[in-house]
Amino acid sequence: MSTPPLQSLPHQQPYQPKQQSDWPAMMAGAALLFVGIVLGAALGGVAGFFAGQQYANWGYNWEPEATLSANAPAMVTVGEPFDVTLTLQDTSGAPRTVYSVDLYHDPSHLEFVSIDPPMDPGDPGEGYTELFCDERVEANGSFQATLTLRALRGGETSATLYAYSNEFGTAETRFSVQVTPADPPSGRPSF
Repeated sequence: MSTPPLQSLPHQQPYQPKQQSDWPAMMAGAALLFVGIVLGAALGGVAGFFAGQQYANWGYNWEPEATLSANAPAMVTVGEPFDVTLTLQDTSGAPRTVYSVDLYHDPSHLEFVSIDPPMDPGDPGEGYTELFCDERVEANGSFQATLTLRALRGGETSATLYAYSNEFGTAETRFSVQVTPADPPSGRPSF
């Protein structure tokens, strides 16, 4: 038994490829997508720029418009006060006002004693001392303050200092000191 050959049915035409190309429609869609991406990126960039300007006015500017340094002694003794000189140098060429100096430290290692020039203390926090001020720094000028701290236990300890200004944002520095134990009392213990 043999199978008859396949034949086209009379009402069906053999497949003919489409003569019209989809190329123009695909190109128009790709161009529209490209324009949408470019406009979205441009609008996002403009919005980001203005958002960055807003944050720059509130102390979140990442541009280095001021430098902060701390000069601390290499070695200090437990229980004895020591001074750390804080220097803020304007590098922007415009006058600035510092409104806060903050000290972050381990409260089991360091204790804040005072600052000169005097500043108004904020709410004390665990390992955080905020000092409010209104110190003017002239264009390319500097501002200095002396922090007096007390070491509470031996070993190496460090702290981070921040200075804040509406004009330049935040400047920070870190210092470390080696803390030696207090001298033991001389002589024999009494019983």
